[in-house]
Amino acid sequence: MWPHPNSRFTLAMDSFETDIPFQGASILDPGIETTARRADNAEHSNTGKVPGQMTTSTITLKNGIMPRNDSFHAWYTKIVVNKAKRETITLRPLDESGKSTVAWKLLNAWPAKSRAQT
Repeated sequence: MWPHPNSRFTLAMDSFETDIPFQGASILDPGIETTARRADNAEHSNTGKVPGQMTTSTITLKNGIMPRNDSFHAWYTKIVVNKAKRETITLRPLDESGKSTVAWKLLNAWPAKSRAQT
C-alpha cells in the first residue's frame, strides 16, 4: 500500500502484510503507581511514597486507511471472540517527508475498539 499524503503514523505487526497508515495517534503515557507507606521503625507518623505497579494507557489511532486484505480487522474479530493472542506492534511517527526516525514497540497489544467512518 502506498503511503497516504496525510498519514503521520504507521502501524506494523509481523502478521500484517503491509504497514497501516494513520493520520493521528494518542500520546504514549506510561506511569508508575505510588503507594503511601510508613517505615516500620519510624518514630513519626509521616508517610513516604514507594513505587508500585507500572501502568499503561490506551493508544488511540485515528483515521487509518485499511487495505483490502485487512489483517487488522481479522485480528480484531479474533479478539472479540477471545481466540487471538496479544501481539507486538510497532508504531512509527512520520516526518513531513514520510520518513520515520523513531519507533515505539508495544508489547502484548490488542485492539480494544474499531470504528469505521460512515
